[in-house]
Amino acid sequence: MTVRLWSTKTHQQIGQALQHTAFAWCVSISPNEEMLVSGGGEGEVLFWSIENTLSAAIQLYSLCDSYFVHRSNVKLGRHLYLEVLQDAETVIELNPSSHRGYELKHAALHGAQRYGEAIEAFKLMLSKLDDVSDQKIRQLRQRYVSPSEVDDAILRVIHAQLENAPLRLLNTSTGRLCDRETQINAFMESIEYKKLMSSSMTHGHLQMKPIKDAVMMYFRWVMLSHRWERKEPRLYDIQDKVVYNFDPAGTVEKLQKFCEVARDAGYSWAWSDTCCIDQSNNAEVQRSVNSMFVWYRQSALTIVYLSDVPPSSQPGALANSVWNTRGWTVQEFLAPRVILFYQADWTLYLNDCSPNHKESIVIMRELEDSTGIDARSLVTFRPGMTGAREKTQMG
Repeated sequence: MTVRLWSTKTHQQIGQALQHTAFAWCVSISPNEEMLVSGGGEGEVLFWSIENTLSAAIQLYSLCDSYFVHRSNVKLGRHLYLEVLQDAETVIELNPSSHRGYELKHAALHGAQRYGEAIEAFKLMLSKLDDVSDQKIRQLRQRYVSPSEVDDAILRVIHAQLENAPLRLLNTSTGRLCDRETQINAFMESIEYKKLMSSSMTHGHLQMKPIKDAVMMYFRWVMLSHRWERKEPRLYDIQDKVVYNFDPAGTVEKLQKFCEVARDAGYSWAWSDTCCIDQSNNAEVQRSVNSMFVWYRQSALTIVYLSDVPPSSQPGALANSVWNTRGWTVQEFLAPRVILFYQADWTLYLNDCSPNHKESIVIMRELEDSTGIDARSLVTFRPGMTGAREKTQMG
């Protein structure tokens, strides 16, 4: 007894006949689409490799590529991206004019987090759809957004995000000072950008929320609030140099530690008033002063460095710190939504490891006593609030 496979398209037999020693009563395909199972009347069960069975009919590419496409979709659901990539290459070889192999290749590469290659595969898929003569297949092009449209949308969101950001920021990974153009270029070369591009093109309409979320996450910045000391590193000291390469001493070490703490917390960008403002440019200084509240307000985190508070200090040390007497201090802890206080050795004040010291009752009570601003205003301050507003006129 034999089991024969027939093409529903060509009505011809495909592959080799499957030999049974008894009558075959049933045939089934395994869930992973790789095995054919046949059952005989005397309890005989045989397993056949579908790929081997079809090997003799490999020239019938219209059927074979359909088989590999179907099998690959099953494997995608199981996250077997390298196997899907192999199948995708087979589909492309069997039917190079079809878009389906490149569609699979993009899905496999994206799943494997090889986003740059995934983008190129997707562009090739779009070109196949643009070139096809079949109108029905060409209409599939409408399911996807063009790469240029996605790129334009990303740039618009970036410029909106940077509108309320400092003019320069330190890259916490490289230790280099970057202007906005350099920041944008860094994003365009990042894995975050490539992942965003690869996923955004697969929709029929632009999905703006994922773009805004990704841009906001990448361009978050951390602000430093501290007491100025002698010989702070200025812009001309660090421009075109790597901060981490300087001799770690004095105020340079403070800047290095600040960048390291921000980097280790997952932030790519950091700002310090000592070196991120061109003090020789009066117009820039004035613009920075006018924007300072917004920069602190929009920051993802503000780090307050208490250089005169020793390790393992007790409650009250913050209130007695020289940092608390500065004219700019009130603005710098009222404006931010998230604050962390660090002691002289860059350990957290009171060993409080919570993500936001504005949620610490002990620390907020200490600031309330030292500033005369009630704890509620310290935590929830917004422009226009009475009481706290007068305090920001200090200095």
